[in-house]
Amino acid sequence: MTRNKRTGLVPGKKFFTPVGGVGSRNIAMHNKVLSQASMPRPAPGPTETIKPQVEIKLFNISTFGKKFTVNGDGNPNDSGTALENEYLTALTNAAKRWEIFLKLTPEMTNAVKIEHTKKYLPKNEWSGIELLNLKYDVGGSISNSYAAIDRTIGSFHLSSLRSGFGLIINKDMMNQLTTVQKSNVLAHELGHVLGLTSAFGGIFNNGVELFPKTVSPDYYPKINYLHKNTFEGVWLQYGKYTGRIKDLNRFAASYIDPYVPLSNDLKHWRRYVVERRLNATSEMLHTYPGMYNELMGDGYDPVVDDSLKYLISNMSISFLVELHTFYDNAKINYYDEINPGNSEVQRFIKSATNDIILSGEPGVSVSIKELTFCDTEIIDEKTNEILSLFEQIQNRTNQNVVMCSCSC
Repeated sequence: MTRNKRTGLVPGKKFFTPVGGVGSRNIAMHNKVLSQASMPRPAPGPTETIKPQVEIKLFNISTFGKKFTVNGDGNPNDSGTALENEYLTALTNAAKRWEIFLKLTPEMTNAVKIEHTKKYLPKNEWSGIELLNLKYDVGGSISNSYAAIDRTIGSFHLSSLRSGFGLIINKDMMNQLTTVQKSNVLAHELGHVLGLTSAFGGIFNNGVELFPKTVSPDYYPKINYLHKNTFEGVWLQYGKYTGRIKDLNRFAASYIDPYVPLSNDLKHWRRYVVERRLNATSEMLHTYPGMYNELMGDGYDPVVDDSLKYLISNMSISFLVELHTFYDNAKINYYDEINPGNSEVQRFIKSATNDIILSGEPGVSVSIKELTFCDTEIIDEKTNEILSLFEQIQNRTNQNVVMCSCSC
């Protein structure tokens, strides 16, 4: 018989025995394996499951429904009072509006969880920025604005990490607003909770101060500015809205003004134009357009809210994305953009008074590719409508404008 040289098998046999090569059997080893197979096997131990890391939203919205001593110290109390449904809806929608654009960085989440566990024992799992204190302000005894926030609550020593916030609602004023208007006021307050606030908020990041004072005594008027060296992304976005970014193509970088104007309280973007001069009588050096209806501007007017609407622009988003602190000697950023470049602004117009008017829908994310600049010299139907609304608002004889919607 002729064996197959590769397999060592004899062809044609119904039951053949391998005698070498591929498929041959080691009898001793084969018997050992058979004996082991007949032995009873131990029961399998518990399987360790690896929990996937769940992405935490900006806000722990479930805490908005807790009960608080609203007419007292504002602390949580099972016998206290929960937010009325209209306010709960408004606050929830306000939180979700920011969550369209931003999410917590893993570094921020881990750091807050560590500090939160240290502060609240037994372990209290942190699942986003919480509502920790709620007060109703009746008669304006606490604040002369619609609402205010207390950012010191839930903060951790020697860092800017925050696990929660306190909210003060002026019911006398807020009850005059619709649910949508209430939500927009509270969205403004939550912008402060996230980090858009003044240097006086006890925050140490992006330099010694959050909003560095870069006032020069050589200029008039003496207002506060944010400097591009501290928040370059904000400066770039301001340039896009105001048209100053075009200067990058025409002049050397040294000719580009490095400032973004702030409100007098250092807590908001400036809503109205400011002209910088060497002194009160000298010629104008720079014009800084105001961000008229940016959500984080220094004022709230229900009429503006109903017509033009207050919108989250790339300026506020860029600021929060650039915001960082230091934890365990390491720099950590607070937030990441969900869709980089998106905001609520669909188009913007520079008015005859050099203010920037924004157009879009609150809660609707718009790609920067869809962003439209409308020059007042090119009047289409939508641009004309926006300018007409702006002029009607400006020409009111009895303006009911609250110049600051918070006392944060």
